[in-house]
Amino acid sequence: MGSFMTEHFPGRFFIHFGDSRVTVPQFVRANPTFRCDLIFVDGGHTSDVATADLENFVSICNSSNPDNAIIFDDYPGLSPWSNTLGRVWERLVERHSITELMRCMDRMKKFRHGFVIGKMTSNAFLDGTVTAQDSVH
Repeated sequence: MGSFMTEHFPGRFFIHFGDSRVTVPQFVRANPTFRCDLIFVDGGHTSDVATADLENFVSICNSSNPDNAIIFDDYPGLSPWSNTLGRVWERLVERHSITELMRCMDRMKKFRHGFVIGKMTSNAFLDGTVTAQDSVH
């Protein structure tokens, strides 16, 4: 998938492997004016990592683009960690940091998780309302 995206969207698609709590802040520091219209989060399955991922990505989200999108993988789902990720996502929706557009899960229950799509609002994390300790473990 990464090679397809790089080939079809040269200079516009970046994929970084590693601990997102380290790699995303490094990227943000190295590229302070960079903004993303589309963000795909498929990170760790703990409340702390999911919260850190969303907090870090919001700093490069192009909130001035009304068509920005964030895709959050593994929620909704049937596994216990899907509920953990769901609490992080739902807190952002409740606080109007993300507007949820749709959620998807396999009706045949062949797969144990789905994904949710939303858009970051200009309220996202501006007042520090979402922190790792806010999320229920």
